[in-house]
Order: sequence, then structure tokens, then C-alpha cells
Amino acid sequence: MRIGHIVCIGGTLSTNQHEQRVVDESPEAAIRQAFRNLEAICLEAGASLKDIVMLTAMLTDLSDLRTLNAVQAEFFAATFPAWSTYQVAALLHGRIELVAVAYIGSCLDN
Repeated sequence: MRIGHIVCIGGTLSTNQHEQRVVDESPEAAIRQAFRNLEAICLEAGASLKDIVMLTAMLTDLSDLRTLNAVQAEFFAATFPAWSTYQVAALLHGRIELVAVAYIGSCLDN
């Protein structure tokens, strides 16, 4: 959802939209797919990952945190957004869910 310069993105899972299935072969594959989906949603809203100012990751297994950090570093190479990670008991589909807020504009230093 875009409201002016702000894009609110909720419930980004590791679903492969082309194959209509949850990517869950490994923690890395699931996390990577969730970030690809986040990137696609940003682009559709006229933003990019560089515009994300706040990101929340929910994992069903906190032992995936090291993998999450490694994959996140690939997608946010230069500047990391404010970031929180939580372990949750369960998700509707898969092992990761991402929630983000992006700001499209020039008044923030990305």
C-alpha cells in the first residue's frame, strides 16, 4: 500500500508466485525468495530496496538468523534499514515473513 511517499509492505512470504508454491527447501532458499518478493513489491510501488527505512523479519526458527543476516547483506549491500527480528511460533506458510516500510523521496539519506 502506497500513501504519498510512504510504502507499507506487510506479509511478504517465501512464495514463488510463478509456481504458486512456498519455497522451503532450505532456510537460505526460503529467505532469499522472501527478499525477492519484497524487492518485486517495492518495484511495483515505484520504490526499491534502497528506499526501505524499516524492516521486520519473523522467523519460525531463530537458528535461521545467521542465514537471514547473510542473505540480507546481499540485498542491502550498502545501507541497512532499521531492522528487527522475532521468532514466532508459526506462520501461515513457510518459515519467514517480512514486513517493511519504504520512503520514496529525497529527504532521507539512503
